[in-house]
Amino acid sequence: ARVEYMKKVKDALRITDTQIQRCYESFKLDSIDAEDETVYKKYRLEVKRRLNKVFREDLSMYIHDVDGRKKRLAELYLELENKYRLIMAKLKEPKRDIFREVELENSSFSGDSSSGSSSSNMSVSLLSSKRAEQILQK
Repeated sequence: ARVEYMKKVKDALRITDTQIQRCYESFKLDSIDAEDETVYKKYRLEVKRRLNKVFREDLSMYIHDVDGRKKRLAELYLELENKYRLIMAKLKEPKRDIFREVELENSSFSGDSSSGSSSSNMSVSLLSSKRAEQILQK
């Protein structure tokens, strides 16, 4: 059932298995109670198992150093968890209508844009795309 569900999601959204897995892990981290040590540990080990498979070559240098391998795996996990937390925090931010902000900014800048010529519309459009890039970088 899980494989069928993943195939449906993959086909519908046209994303890779890795992207599906990362979305799943992000949302699962956000939904679990990190204070519940058993639930958090189960999640952490699940992600570490996947990381161990993905970074098998990188971790192979620790073949005789079990503690070193575990330490590196813990570092990889913490980096990933921090990324997941940032992603989830961004998703929870209020949605901004960037194009509406630029449109309002341009209308106050250029006055009545409906009476302008095509060259002024082009400059407003260029200004809009530059301003949208600036807003997106914030």
